[in-house]
Amino acid sequence: MLLLRPQLVTFDGVEWRSVEKVVIERRAAKTVEAWSDGGPHVVFVDVPEQKVVVRVTQELACEDLDEPKPGELGELRFETALNGSSAGRTAVVVTGVVVGVSYGVSRGGVSTRVVELVAVSGDGVGVFR
Repeated sequence: MLLLRPQLVTFDGVEWRSVEKVVIERRAAKTVEAWSDGGPHVVFVDVPEQKVVVRVTQELACEDLDEPKPGELGELRFETALNGSSAGRTAVVVTGVVVGVSYGVSRGGVSTRVVELVAVSGDGVGVFR
């Protein structure tokens, strides 16, 4: 899922300004595969365990020494709407652990920070509230 320019992004109560995009990816953490004697191709696949990874990309206009650190657990919260207006606005809330923070500079000189989090479920059933 790709969410462009979400509104009011916070992590653990701290506002993250100038967020360009939030990417939510669901990945198989464990797969079960089976083959038949009839040929070389898989006949059954199940994904009993999955991992949700969230990447938040910010544009940085100045130095920011209060960066999130790997291992930090917090609540990521943001709002999004289909057309950027306040109509149909949806709040997304997920608890996550920071697993990486990286930086980049584009050819135009725009600095960005990408924070990668792994979503955590309190009950093992769902990660979004």
